[in-house]
Amino acid sequence: MGRRLSSVLAFLSLAVVQVIVNYAALVLALFTIVLLGSGAAAITGQPVWTSLAGAASLLPHLLLFTLVMSLIRALVRAPLIVVFGSLVLRTFGLFLVLIDMVVFTITAAFVPLTTLPPDQTWWGIPVTVVLFLIFSLGIATVLGLNRPLPNGARPHAEIWRLLGRVPGLRRGWFSERLRQSEVLNTLGAYLLEFAVANTVIERPRRWLGRLTARGANPLDGLSTPAKIRVMLEQLGPTYVKLGQLALSRP
Repeated sequence: MGRRLSSVLAFLSLAVVQVIVNYAALVLALFTIVLLGSGAAAITGQPVWTSLAGAASLLPHLLLFTLVMSLIRALVRAPLIVVFGSLVLRTFGLFLVLIDMVVFTITAAFVPLTTLPPDQTWWGIPVTVVLFLIFSLGIATVLGLNRPLPNGARPHAEIWRLLGRVPGLRRGWFSERLRQSEVLNTLGAYLLEFAVANTVIERPRRWLGRLTARGANPLDGLSTPAKIRVMLEQLGPTYVKLGQLALSRP
């Protein structure tokens, strides 16, 4: 009972943090779009501060939009990534923009996105999605929310258990795409870990990651080759074999 309660509390705390990250990313995206629009409007003499003040008044509405979007994103985004995992891999993650545009469209059906002026709607939503992904990735990277967790539980453990009840033919189709999603997530997390190594954000990323993950990450203190070994082990035996073959080549 105590273990289940702690798991629920950890899930809720992570969900709250994710909502805060989404809200911050949307606010930054909104103000960026307003500044872009104000730059053109400034030519006609409209003050930039007027547009910024108008955007600030919409922050409560944006919070409601964020809450609904975070819920829909949690329910819809992961299954879509699983189903279209091959497209995500082939497009090097660019297909995620289309997935998030679907999420934004569904959310706007419940909470109209009135934060964009009418003359900016045609380009505002796609740009908002792109900016949201960039800002949310940046915030999550600094906070250490997207760090690899080698000793953590399998991301889709519950889904894998449910697949045991699916008929054989369909089980293979779902298993293949679920595996593609796991490979994509693992590779993305480790590539980001390698990219921020020895940069100014590495130290705060580790420190903040300990707070959000409630403990030290096993990767802390490991060299890059050691992290690559851990990554291959986490990806599975096939990737370990590929790594061994790569090392054995003259």
